Amino acid sequence: MSAAITKIDRSFRYDFALTPTSAANHIEALKSCRPAALEHLPVHITRAEILRGINATVSLISYLGSDGAREAIDPDTHASVRIFRNSLESAQLEAEIEGRLRQRRAVVIQALARVGEPFYPTTYAPRQGVFE
Repeated sequence: MSAAITKIDRSFRYDFALTPTSAANHIEALKSCRPAALEHLPVHITRAEILRGINATVSLISYLGSDGAREAIDPDTHASVRIFRNSLESAQLEAEIEGRLRQRRAVVIQALARVGEPFYPTTYAPRQGVFE
């Protein structure tokens, strides 16, 4: 979703126009993904932020797909799309960091499992009778 919003956001800067059919398809896709976005996006992206971002993106797509006069887009709409895009990119980066962290943990756990009991070499093992 973030990549699509980035494409739309860039189209604003370069005065890119969508065909009415393409705009309608994008709008329908955004409206259909709204429930999934509310359910699956991270909790740090608030429900209001998600709805505002999706609605602003729908407005921007409508603007880009309109055949009429190309009046200026509302700056608040553009800002809301950018905020939503940035939130989605942040969530993606957090997921990538978490994935790499899980991989590093798995490597450590596998290494510990190969060592077996005791989990430390005998040179560092407590001597018998020291803690008794």
